[in-house]
Amino acid sequence: MVDTLILGLNGYEVRPGHRLTVQPAAYVPATGEEIGNYRLWNGQDGRLAYYNAPNWHLDVKPVGGQVRGMVHLSLPGYGAPNNLNPVTREKAVDILRDVRKGLDEIGIDCCLEDARVSRLDAFANVQTSEAFDVYTPILSLLDGRRMREKAMPGVTSFRWGSTHAQINCYDKLAEMQSHKLDVSAFYGTNILRFEHRSLDWNKVHTLYGISTVGDFLKEYDSIPGVYRSVMQRDLFRYDGNDIELLSERQLTDEMQLFKAECGRRWMQAYWEAAGLRYTLQRASPETVARVIEQVSGDRNKAWRNRQKMHTALVRQKMLTKSESAGKTYRVLYNELRSGVLKAA
Repeated sequence: MVDTLILGLNGYEVRPGHRLTVQPAAYVPATGEEIGNYRLWNGQDGRLAYYNAPNWHLDVKPVGGQVRGMVHLSLPGYGAPNNLNPVTREKAVDILRDVRKGLDEIGIDCCLEDARVSRLDAFANVQTSEAFDVYTPILSLLDGRRMREKAMPGVTSFRWGSTHAQINCYDKLAEMQSHKLDVSAFYGTNILRFEHRSLDWNKVHTLYGISTVGDFLKEYDSIPGVYRSVMQRDLFRYDGNDIELLSERQLTDEMQLFKAECGRRWMQAYWEAAGLRYTLQRASPETVARVIEQVSGDRNKAWRNRQKMHTALVRQKMLTKSESAGKTYRVLYNELRSGVLKAA
């Protein structure tokens, strides 16, 4: 459930005889001026210092205007051939105890339980019936709430991100192969990974109520529930089961719904919805929103209508069928949605 952790050490000391590598600051030979030189700890200046252990990494460098010691690790990848499967709380305790022992061995005195959790990646693996590219039309329509889609190289990844958080979806086996890992045991299997990344301490604290490693271990078993709620709110907020196919019978049901909800003006409301569908066949919600803002001079009105158009566009796509899979995109969307929410 939890993959990457970044831990900010509090009140740590570097003992004489430590095993860190120190990178000196750059300098201008003509003047001797140093560039990027910092006091890393008492008696030691430099650009940064680091230590690479087999299963974790420590760096000491300026972060946010202050020199900090940061420990990076992957819980499922710790001492394992890959980071595919989540670990239990008991295993997480053992891993962090081993990290603390390793820090002591290289000359770092600290209380790891008091370290701040500065990044936390939660994830779910979904074993799908189809290959990744079958789902890309649906993934390309999903709109991370308060996030923007960010391009990633290749056709096997999607990312929605803001300054403080990211949601990543990618073909896990393709990612493992790119790192030269053996995936022969998974032949014929399709696994999509959905990650939610909290990228700073404030986001981790706000989302999970976690400040320190001690808090992290206390709240470990509550993380899946928070992940499930966030993914449902921010990515899988459409309920594909409510989207009907436009057959004659379903068209009748749709009109009856408009009549029941809109009263005497139900036909006008229905044709407004039909006009919206037509407009979205000609231009994207973003283009229409820009035109609305230009014509009305009201940015808020443009944003509200963009949200409405995006929902309509997703619903329209759900009604079509994937040629490669022979299934409607509604079925494929529901498979992903239920897989992520059940796996958490």
